[in-house]
Amino acid sequence: AQALAVGNGLARRVQGPYALHRLTVRRSTTTEEFERLVQGRAIARNFARDRALTKGYAMVRRARQVRRKAIRTRV
Repeated sequence: AQALAVGNGLARRVQGPYALHRLTVRRSTTTEEFERLVQGRAIARNFARDRALTKGYAMVRRARQVRRKAIRTRV
């Protein structure tokens, strides 16, 4: 009846049941940090590194895909 999206954000009513955001809680997440996240404070700052890594890896995947296509067209 529901689904989750990796968005590191709080769920909102307007999202609908198939696009619920969630927060990543790690072993290293402190009680104070968890409290801030649940209250919706400092979410963007807390996950800035994760977003940068995700965007960087997306670029790597795209570059690999372009390279594979180029190799296939040469053969």
